[in-house]
Amino acid sequence: MRKEVVNRMEEKSRKENRRGQEDGSRQEQVSGLVPALRQGVMVLQMVFYMKLKGHLSEKYPDASPEEIRLLAGAVVNRYFGEQELSEPLKGFMEAQGTRVEEELSEVADRFEELRIPLTDALRMHFFLNRFEKTGDEEAEGRALKDAKEWGILLEDRQVPWPRGFMEMAYRVGKAYGLIREQAPEEAE
Repeated sequence: MRKEVVNRMEEKSRKENRRGQEDGSRQEQVSGLVPALRQGVMVLQMVFYMKLKGHLSEKYPDASPEEIRLLAGAVVNRYFGEQELSEPLKGFMEAQGTRVEEELSEVADRFEELRIPLTDALRMHFFLNRFEKTGDEEAEGRALKDAKEWGILLEDRQVPWPRGFMEMAYRVGKAYGLIREQAPEEAE
Protein backbone atom coordinates (compact mmCIF):
# COMPACT_ATOMS: atom_id res chain seq x y z
CA MET A 1 0.00 0.00 0.00
CA ARG A 2 2.77 2.39 0.90
CA LYS A 3 4.41 1.72 -2.45
CA GLU A 4 1.15 2.60 -4.24
CA VAL A 5 0.92 5.92 -2.40
CA VAL A 6 4.52 6.73 -3.26
CA ASN A 7 3.92 5.79 -6.91
CA ARG A 8 0.78 7.97 -7.07
CA MET A 9 2.66 10.89 -5.51
CA GLU A 10 5.52 10.49 -7.99
CA GLU A 11 3.08 10.29 -10.90
CA LYS A 12 1.26 13.40 -9.65
CA SER A 13 4.59 15.21 -9.34
CA ARG A 14 5.56 14.23 -12.90
CA LYS A 15 2.19 15.46 -14.21
CA GLU A 16 2.58 18.78 -12.39
CA ASN A 17 6.11 19.17 -13.78
CA ARG A 18 4.86 18.47 -17.31
CA ARG A 19 1.96 20.89 -16.80
CA GLY A 20 4.37 23.54 -15.54
CA GLN A 21 6.59 23.03 -18.57
CA GLU A 22 3.57 23.24 -20.87
CA ASP A 23 2.35 26.39 -19.09
CA GLY A 24 5.82 27.94 -19.48
CA SER A 25 5.76 27.07 -23.16
CA ARG A 26 2.26 28.58 -23.48
CA GLN A 27 3.38 31.73 -21.70
CA GLU A 28 6.29 32.07 -24.14
CA GLN A 29 3.87 31.61 -27.04
CA VAL A 30 1.42 34.18 -25.62
CA SER A 31 4.18 36.66 -24.79
CA GLY A 32 5.31 36.46 -28.42
CA LEU A 33 1.77 36.66 -29.73
CA VAL A 34 0.82 39.85 -27.91
CA PRO A 35 3.43 42.07 -29.64
CA ALA A 36 2.50 40.53 -32.99
CA LEU A 37 -1.18 41.31 -32.40
CA ARG A 38 -0.27 44.86 -31.32
CA GLN A 39 1.61 45.25 -34.61
CA GLY A 40 -1.51 44.08 -36.45
CA VAL A 41 -3.55 46.75 -34.65
CA MET A 42 -0.93 49.37 -35.54
CA VAL A 43 -0.98 48.35 -39.21
CA LEU A 44 -4.75 48.88 -39.31
CA GLN A 45 -4.41 52.19 -37.46
CA MET A 46 -1.87 53.31 -40.06
CA VAL A 47 -4.18 52.29 -42.92
CA PHE A 48 -7.00 54.28 -41.30
CA TYR A 49 -4.67 57.27 -40.86
CA MET A 50 -3.48 57.09 -44.49
CA LYS A 51 -7.03 56.90 -45.85
CA LEU A 52 -8.16 59.77 -43.62
CA LYS A 53 -5.21 61.93 -44.54
CA GLY A 54 -5.90 61.52 -48.24
CA HIS A 55 -9.59 62.22 -47.82
CA LEU A 56 -9.05 65.23 -45.55
CA SER A 57 -6.52 66.73 -47.98
CA GLU A 58 -9.20 66.67 -50.67
CA LYS A 59 -11.97 67.85 -48.35
CA TYR A 60 -9.92 70.77 -46.96
CA PRO A 61 -7.67 71.87 -49.85
CA ASP A 62 -6.75 75.14 -48.08
CA ALA A 63 -5.63 73.41 -44.88
CA SER A 64 -1.92 73.08 -44.19
CA PRO A 65 -0.29 69.63 -44.29
CA GLU A 66 0.28 69.99 -40.53
CA GLU A 67 -3.42 70.64 -39.89
CA ILE A 68 -4.39 67.64 -42.04
CA ARG A 69 -1.85 65.45 -40.20
CA LEU A 70 -3.17 66.59 -36.81
CA LEU A 71 -6.82 66.12 -37.78
CA ALA A 72 -6.21 62.62 -39.14
CA GLY A 73 -4.20 61.73 -36.03
CA ALA A 74 -6.88 63.12 -33.74
CA VAL A 75 -9.60 61.11 -35.50
CA VAL A 76 -7.62 57.86 -35.26
CA ASN A 77 -6.74 58.46 -31.61
CA ARG A 78 -10.31 59.37 -30.71
CA TYR A 79 -11.65 56.25 -32.41
CA PHE A 80 -9.22 54.02 -30.50
CA GLY A 81 -10.03 55.75 -27.21
CA GLU A 82 -6.52 57.02 -26.60
CA GLN A 83 -6.46 59.15 -23.47
CA GLU A 84 -2.83 60.12 -23.03
CA LEU A 85 -1.90 62.35 -25.93
CA SER A 86 1.13 64.58 -26.19
CA GLU A 87 1.33 68.04 -27.67
CA PRO A 88 0.51 69.30 -30.25
CA LEU A 89 -2.14 66.58 -30.74
CA LYS A 90 -3.59 67.08 -27.26
CA GLY A 91 -4.15 70.80 -27.82
CA PHE A 92 -5.54 70.17 -31.29
CA MET A 93 -8.05 67.63 -29.90
CA GLU A 94 -9.18 70.09 -27.26
CA ALA A 95 -9.59 72.92 -29.77
CA GLN A 96 -11.05 70.84 -32.60
CA GLY A 97 -13.08 68.20 -30.73
CA THR A 98 -16.29 68.99 -32.57
CA ARG A 99 -14.56 68.73 -35.94
CA VAL A 100 -13.01 65.39 -34.93
CA GLU A 101 -16.46 64.08 -33.94
CA GLU A 102 -17.91 65.27 -37.26
CA GLU A 103 -15.22 63.42 -39.19
CA LEU A 104 -15.83 60.26 -37.16
CA SER A 105 -19.56 60.44 -37.89
CA GLU A 106 -18.72 60.23 -41.62
CA VAL A 107 -16.28 57.30 -41.44
CA ALA A 108 -18.86 54.49 -41.78
CA ASP A 109 -20.19 55.89 -45.05
CA ARG A 110 -16.95 57.25 -46.44
CA PHE A 111 -14.77 54.22 -45.63
CA GLU A 112 -17.24 51.34 -45.75
CA GLU A 113 -14.41 48.97 -46.76
CA LEU A 114 -12.63 49.66 -43.46
CA ARG A 115 -15.53 48.86 -41.12
CA ILE A 116 -14.50 45.22 -40.62
CA PRO A 117 -10.80 45.99 -40.08
CA LEU A 118 -11.64 48.92 -37.78
CA THR A 119 -14.11 46.83 -35.77
CA ASP A 120 -11.59 44.01 -35.35
CA ALA A 121 -8.71 46.36 -34.58
CA LEU A 122 -10.67 48.22 -31.91
CA ARG A 123 -11.79 45.03 -30.22
CA MET A 124 -8.33 43.47 -30.42
CA HIS A 125 -6.77 46.67 -29.05
CA PHE A 126 -9.03 46.55 -25.99
CA PHE A 127 -8.60 42.79 -25.59
CA LEU A 128 -4.82 43.27 -25.50
CA ASN A 129 -5.17 46.14 -23.04
CA ARG A 130 -7.13 43.89 -20.71
CA PHE A 131 -4.69 41.01 -21.16
CA GLU A 132 -1.75 43.28 -20.31
CA LYS A 133 -3.74 45.06 -17.58
CA THR A 134 -3.33 48.45 -19.25
CA GLY A 135 -5.88 50.95 -20.46
CA ASP A 136 -9.00 52.24 -18.80
CA GLU A 137 -12.03 49.95 -18.98
CA GLU A 138 -14.46 52.85 -18.58
CA ALA A 139 -12.84 54.80 -21.42
CA GLU A 140 -12.75 51.67 -23.57
CA GLY A 141 -16.45 51.11 -22.93
CA ARG A 142 -17.16 54.69 -24.02
CA ALA A 143 -15.03 54.20 -27.16
CA LEU A 144 -16.99 51.06 -28.11
CA LYS A 145 -20.30 52.88 -27.48
CA ASP A 146 -19.12 55.84 -29.57
CA ALA A 147 -17.91 53.58 -32.41
CA LYS A 148 -21.37 51.99 -32.44
CA GLU A 149 -23.07 55.41 -32.51
CA TRP A 150 -20.84 56.54 -35.39
CA GLY A 151 -21.91 53.40 -37.28
CA ILE A 152 -18.36 52.08 -37.58
CA LEU A 153 -18.54 49.19 -35.11
CA LEU A 154 -20.13 46.04 -36.49
CA GLU A 155 -21.79 44.70 -33.34
CA ASP A 156 -22.75 41.31 -34.77
CA ARG A 157 -19.20 40.57 -35.84
CA GLN A 158 -17.40 38.09 -33.61
CA VAL A 159 -14.11 39.02 -31.97
CA PRO A 160 -11.50 37.49 -34.28
CA TRP A 161 -9.13 34.71 -33.34
CA PRO A 162 -5.48 35.83 -33.33
CA ARG A 163 -4.57 34.00 -36.54
CA GLY A 164 -7.55 35.40 -38.44
CA PHE A 165 -6.83 38.88 -37.16
CA MET A 166 -3.17 38.71 -38.18
CA GLU A 167 -4.06 37.37 -41.63
CA MET A 168 -6.56 40.20 -42.14
CA ALA A 169 -4.09 42.83 -40.89
CA TYR A 170 -1.46 41.40 -43.26
CA ARG A 171 -3.83 41.43 -46.26
CA VAL A 172 -5.03 44.97 -45.57
CA GLY A 173 -1.52 46.25 -44.81
CA LYS A 174 -0.20 44.67 -48.00
CA ALA A 175 -3.08 46.09 -50.07
CA TYR A 176 -2.24 49.60 -48.84
CA GLY A 177 1.50 49.21 -49.35
CA LEU A 178 2.46 49.09 -45.68
CA ILE A 179 3.62 45.48 -45.80
CA ARG A 180 5.59 43.80 -48.50
CA GLU A 181 6.33 40.14 -48.97
CA GLN A 182 9.80 39.08 -48.01
CA ALA A 183 11.91 37.44 -50.66
CA PRO A 184 13.05 33.96 -49.56
CA GLU A 185 16.62 35.19 -48.97
CA GLU A 186 15.32 38.06 -46.78
CA ALA A 187 13.30 35.70 -44.58
CA GLU A 188 16.38 33.71 -43.58
